[in-house]
Amino acid sequence: MKCGKPDYAEEAASITTGSISKRRSMGEEGRRRKGRTYAESSVRVEHWYYDRGFNDFVYVLTFIGGR
Repeated sequence: MKCGKPDYAEEAASITTGSISKRRSMGEEGRRRKGRTYAESSVRVEHWYYDRGFNDFVYVLTFIGGR
């Protein structure tokens, strides 16, 4: 909001991370069963470009997961 609308914006990538956690549950026989679960999440990576003219740089802001 502070910089205004970018001159150009692109979705650069999507970062996917995963984790494995231990899970314990009761089996059908009433015995404890051990297992693992896998969870995955993805976040979007965007680049916003601001061209400030001849005597200035092109500024690039990178947003990962909207931040």
